[in-house]
Amino acid sequence: MTNKKNAGSPAAEVEQPSAAETAAGNEVGQSSAAGASDPETKDSPRTVDAEGDPVKALCKKMTLVLCAAADSIDVLTKTWERKAPQTTIIKQRIDGKTFPEIIDTMLADDDVPDSFVYVPAYCFPTHPVSLADLLAYRIRKRGQIGKPYIMESVNDTGLPVFLQAKFILQAQEKLGETYTEEEFFTAYNAVAHAGELPEEIGMTFGNAVAYVVKQPSCMLRVAEVLVRKKFICANYEGFSYIKGELKLLYGKE
Repeated sequence: MTNKKNAGSPAAEVEQPSAAETAAGNEVGQSSAAGASDPETKDSPRTVDAEGDPVKALCKKMTLVLCAAADSIDVLTKTWERKAPQTTIIKQRIDGKTFPEIIDTMLADDDVPDSFVYVPAYCFPTHPVSLADLLAYRIRKRGQIGKPYIMESVNDTGLPVFLQAKFILQAQEKLGETYTEEEFFTAYNAVAHAGELPEEIGMTFGNAVAYVVKQPSCMLRVAEVLVRKKFICANYEGFSYIKGELKLLYGKE
C-alpha cells in the first residue's frame, strides 16, 4: 500500500467520489482516452478481457483482505475462494489485535493496494459475490439493547466494506489512536460517502444478511439462511455453533 500512515503529516485534502466511481473511474478514463487517439476504435469492438465482460474485468482487479481469527481462517478462506474466485485474496491474522491495530496492519502491508475490500473475521457469503456486493455502502438497522422496539442505525455492519487508504487516513485523523469498529466506520463513511444515501440492512428484512451471535434456537433456520440470505455474519460464540453447516458453502474438501 503506497499511502502509509504518517502521524507527523496530515493527509492531503482530496475530492470525495463514491466508492464505485473511484473503483471504476480510472478504467473508464483510460478507455476514453484510447478511443480518442485511435479513430478506428469508434467502430471496432472493444475487448475488455478474454471473456469480454467489463464487470468481471473489474472484479479481477479487486483485492479482498480476509481479517481472520485462528478458528475461522480455514472456513473463511475456502468460502470466499469458492464464492468470489474472480478476486485476489489476502489473508490477515487478527488474533489478539485491537481494531486500530488491524487497520494499521492493512495500511502497512505492501501487498495490500490503496483500494481494497475489508472482510471481517466471521463474514461468509452464501451465494456467488458480485461487484455490487463488494462496493455497496450500507448501514445496519437494529433494535436498541434493552429497547428492541426502538430502531437505531449503526455503521458497523459486519459485511465486506470497500476501503480507500486516503479516506482511512482522514478518518484516523479525526479519531486519534484509540477507537472502536463502530467509531471507525462512522468517521470513514462521513468522509468517503459524504452526501450519499446508504443501503439499509437488517436481519429481519431484506435478503442481505443474517446475524448469528449465540446458539441458534433451531438449526433448520440456519439451513434456510444459507439459501435465502446473501451473507451470514457471526461472532466468536455464534461461529462455534454453525461452523459445520458453513462447510456446505464450499463442499467437504
